[in-house]
Amino acid sequence: VEALAAERFDTILGMQILEHTEDDAAVLDAFARLLPDGGRLILKVPAIKSLYGETDRKLQRKRRYDRGELEGKLAAAGFVVEEVIYVNVLGILGWYLNSVLLQRPTVGAFQARLANWLAPWLALEEKWRPRFGMSVLVVASKRPR
Repeated sequence: VEALAAERFDTILGMQILEHTEDDAAVLDAFARLLPDGGRLILKVPAIKSLYGETDRKLQRKRRYDRGELEGKLAAAGFVVEEVIYVNVLGILGWYLNSVLLQRPTVGAFQARLANWLAPWLALEEKWRPRFGMSVLVVASKRPR
C-alpha cells in the first residue's frame, strides 16, 4: 500500500482476489486508504459459504462470502455498498456436487463442457437479477471521513 500511496485512484477493481488473502479486512482497509472520499471499490468474490469445498481449496481460496458478512466487512473498512449483483445461479448445483459432496479438486471434462453449453443462459441473469449465485459483484463507495 505504501508504494501506491503517492498514486491517485478513483476506483479499485478486485476480481477474485479477496478470498485468497489471510486477512481480508486488512486488504479492505488498505483499499480504503488508497481511495479518496467517494472513490469506488468494485469486488467480485465467490458467494455462498456452504459451497466451500475441495475445489475452492485447490484454487487456494480461504473462504466464500455471504452477503451480510461481506457488507459488514466493507462497512467496517469505511465503505457504503451501492449495488450487489449475484451471478452464475446455474453453477451452484454442479459446484456443490463436485466440490462439497464428491470432494473433487477440479471440475471434470463433462462438467466443463456442460458449463460451456450453459454459459449463454447466464445472460438471462442480467434481466432476472437473482438473489443468489456462485459469485457476487459488489460496488461500494468510500464514506466521507
